[in-house]
Amino acid sequence: MCGINGIFAYRPGADPIDRGELARTRDHMTKRGPDDFGEWVSPEGSIGFGHRRLSIIDLSPAGAQPMTSADGKFTVTFNGEIYNYQALRRGLETRGFVFKSHSDTEVLLHLYAFKGAAMVGDLCGMFAFALWDAERRELFLGSPTPPASSDFICSEACPNHSRRIDRYARFPRAPR
Repeated sequence: MCGINGIFAYRPGADPIDRGELARTRDHMTKRGPDDFGEWVSPEGSIGFGHRRLSIIDLSPAGAQPMTSADGKFTVTFNGEIYNYQALRRGLETRGFVFKSHSDTEVLLHLYAFKGAAMVGDLCGMFAFALWDAERRELFLGSPTPPASSDFICSEACPNHSRRIDRYARFPRAPR
């Protein structure tokens, strides 16, 4: 399975994330994703995702991660497999969504654009993902069950939230 990581500087006025730390933690997982790697940092530098890729479904560069929606509103890093992604994709295509890859990752982006957080209920598979919603300035974490192999660690970023993420969690960033 792939390796995913992220850093979120959630407090207003926080320094931008350390890109070196993002790369180091991503590259610590090289064995999990030997085929490729990528990183994304938001324009203001408040959040960044890293990804180590184990290419399984879409072997082309179009399936590379982290992946950003065509309109730039959403960015995701994803580990696992969505078993019903082809059926979900067909449903989204009938609603006018256009795909540039054949990956289940892109299905996550379009499904979130269509349904928001409720999209997790449509997903069948073994997965964990982190999605940044730039419009809402919100980090969305999703998993079918409490994460096991791909743990989400919620530390001081959300002191009033359980450290265990059940089905999904949303972490808003305070407005500037």
